[in-house]
Amino acid sequence: MKIFNASVFKEILKILSLSILFAFVFNELSPTKLDLIYSPKNSNKPLSKNYSHLEFLNLLDSLKINGQKEPIGLEADYCYFLYKENLVSFLDIRHPMEYEQIRIMGAINLPFFEIEENSSILNSFIKDSAYVLYCDDEECGLSKKMGRLLIEKGFKYVFYMKGGIVEWKQKNYPIQVIEAY
Repeated sequence: MKIFNASVFKEILKILSLSILFAFVFNELSPTKLDLIYSPKNSNKPLSKNYSHLEFLNLLDSLKINGQKEPIGLEADYCYFLYKENLVSFLDIRHPMEYEQIRIMGAINLPFFEIEENSSILNSFIKDSAYVLYCDDEECGLSKKMGRLLIEKGFKYVFYMKGGIVEWKQKNYPIQVIEAY
């Protein structure tokens, strides 16, 4: 009689590993990071540093983010940190009319329905860059669906914002509003 299922155990281990790795990445990139390595008080060497875009991608590579099968969901606060540091590109996958009303400042509109009809549009995007996808809110599953499509097309670093534009706006993060929203 088996006590545990090996495939379930592997999935749990994978989720725990990714969670721990993201905690370390977030801590390392955070301006108020916790020192996880002993540092003498008299030391002049700072343990933290500001990452360049390339260093961030190399860090993701070292964490084995490349090769993922599912897009990774991130909270709005973490997405905002990546936004401030200019480490990712934001892709708004909603309809162009919704994009014209309100969007994250600097986001690119890449409507899901257009990609379904003509995936050659993706050829103008760099597959080795990091992207955060978003739609309306947590109820909208399009960003996760689009993330799977991008991964299938060879994109390496695909994330989605769990709360979408609604949570981003509620937190008063930078938005661009064209019409009253």
